[in-house]
Amino acid sequence: MSRWFLLVVLFMVPSLQAGEILVLVKGDALVSAPLYAELVVADQAEWSPAKQQLRIDISASEPYFRFVQVPQGQYAIRVFLDLDGDGKLGRSRRGIPLEPVGFSLCTLEQRSEPVPSDCGFVHDQAQTEIQLDLIHLRR
Repeated sequence: MSRWFLLVVLFMVPSLQAGEILVLVKGDALVSAPLYAELVVADQAEWSPAKQQLRIDISASEPYFRFVQVPQGQYAIRVFLDLDGDGKLGRSRRGIPLEPVGFSLCTLEQRSEPVPSDCGFVHDQAQTEIQLDLIHLRR
């Protein structure tokens, strides 16, 4: 009888399988330049250091990319176009992004960058789709 109980419990526990996150990048600021993306756990207070960002070549004809083998959880995404080629998000002296930037489920309000907890989404499927709008504040 204990074997049957164990099997029932195993089937009742939600699956913790990894899936993929498909990210569609939109916006007038989308140009041919390297795109840097970072996926962080949404309860973080800050975005990741530059060395943890993923460089992606993206174009207007194929404006999407994927994070694969991502465990279920709550995440946030930040992307930016590296217009000056230095691998970092350029900022003004006041901290305002100088290059096109986009966030999952967030926009740039009052020209300040949101924190990951403000941009969180739940990834609990085999494929989660997220759309990001790139905004270039210098325009």
